[in-house]
Amino acid sequence: MTVEVCIVGISRTPIGSLQGSLASKSAVELGAIAIQSALERSGVSGDLVEEVFLGHVISGGTGQAPARQAALKAGLPNTVPCSAINKVCASGMKAVALASQAIMLGLRDIVIAGGMESMTNAPHMSNTLRGGARFGDVSFDGLNDAFDNVPMGNFAEATAAKFTLSRADQDGYIELDDEAFARSVSVETLGKLRPCFTPAASVTAGNASPISDGAAALVLVSREKAIELGLSIVAVVRGFDDAAHDPQWFTTAPSVAIPKVHSAAAPVVLTTWGGLDKYCACCQALQRADLTVADVDFFEINEAFSAVALANTQLLHLDANKVNVYGGAVALGHPLGCSGARIIVTLCSVLAQENG
Repeated sequence: MTVEVCIVGISRTPIGSLQGSLASKSAVELGAIAIQSALERSGVSGDLVEEVFLGHVISGGTGQAPARQAALKAGLPNTVPCSAINKVCASGMKAVALASQAIMLGLRDIVIAGGMESMTNAPHMSNTLRGGARFGDVSFDGLNDAFDNVPMGNFAEATAAKFTLSRADQDGYIELDDEAFARSVSVETLGKLRPCFTPAASVTAGNASPISDGAAALVLVSREKAIELGLSIVAVVRGFDDAAHDPQWFTTAPSVAIPKVHSAAAPVVLTTWGGLDKYCACCQALQRADLTVADVDFFEINEAFSAVALANTQLLHLDANKVNVYGGAVALGHPLGCSGARIIVTLCSVLAQENG
């Protein structure tokens, strides 16, 4: 019988802007802070942790084994195996999936999962310095498609065109979801911004996620271990899975993933402990959890761009009032390796604060 996975501790750092308030902290330092805080909130002693999975995309300049560095810096024993996961925007979410699998299979009882990123501290590649460089490895390793060698924003433009999402739709989404609070902008100021990727287009710096720094961590345990240790359960992982299709349509992959979660691998359907409300975080999870879209109260869809959330809301016929209700990456920022885990931390907060 599959072991049930419970989330007993969650934490995240603030999300810092490029060269902003967290610029002095490395990804490893941010990851360690999140791990320490999640453990404190869970009531789990660090010496009981059996494995660590951390999403981390831009690892240049961090040294060997950044996940292990973060774990040891957080005070975990040096006997704990640690792995860094690079699945770009889904890295932190995949880390939670791998941790959940280890518990479901009976291999582990207590695992930490999360993600970390300092895009500010990404080093510049020497082959760009002669002509001038802006984002260094952030662009090459994190923001350009590896197959077509174009910025990911070009694909957001294609998505906007396919789903007839106007510039006004994308800018309006920001205001609708209170997305603008972090940057004190209005629809009027957004309308003055120039397109970023192609002329006379619709994706701008205002309706795209900003380059950011941050970390998030979760403590996952088997239900049996949670009961044994008397831990408070924040949420239960009901299912998870991955989905993939043509890289240039990464923007609509959530619409493939969400309906498939029947009980399974990049999360996550969560339920409150003892409750009935369901929450889905972009994955092939509904089928695996024996749920339908109609059963889900809230959805989190990662917002690399406003167009992504709008397109998937349209494809899945979702109620827009159930999607990214506390704001997403466009508002908060998008530290690549962190965001997938941050989404799940946010969902846990939604459960607690919206009477889930």
